[in-house]
Amino acid sequence: MLRIAAYLLIAALSSGAAFAQEQPQPQSVPLATVAIIDADQVFTNSRFGQRVLDDIQQQTDALEAENARIADALTEEEKSLADRRELMSPENFRDAADAFDERVQGIRVARDAKEEALKQQLANARAAFDDAVRPILGELMQERRATVLMARRDVILYFGSADITAPAIALIDERLGDGSDLTEPAAE
Repeated sequence: MLRIAAYLLIAALSSGAAFAQEQPQPQSVPLATVAIIDADQVFTNSRFGQRVLDDIQQQTDALEAENARIADALTEEEKSLADRRELMSPENFRDAADAFDERVQGIRVARDAKEEALKQQLANARAAFDDAVRPILGELMQERRATVLMARRDVILYFGSADITAPAIALIDERLGDGSDLTEPAAE
């Protein structure tokens, strides 16, 4: 009886092995290799991005200095108007105060427009940068046989070798320099 059970077990195992051999083997699917990048760091640390940010900062500083001069002038004008109030009729003072307020509002609108223009200039330069570096990043992906490029902030865990931020900055600097020939000069 023991011999029959052993025989049946051997037969079952051998037919299972034969069954497993008869099954088609799945085709091997290449694994997707993922590269990661810190896009903000690539922009801010590349010569292109640094030039853009320096230019925007210079314009921002100039705008802030202009705002301070205007604020000082408006403060003086407001003080002068307050000092003359006793010498003016209530109607004349009201007209002068309304005219002053209207000027201040107009200046605020103009200042806001200039600040918005700087933000738009930065956004346009960043878009030009992104367009210019896309083929360079694609080249780095091919060198590393990566099929996916992800933002570092979206990755929970990775090995340092997957991060192409530093090589991307080096290659972008080599190929694009400061990018001044790719973007329009800053409008002031």
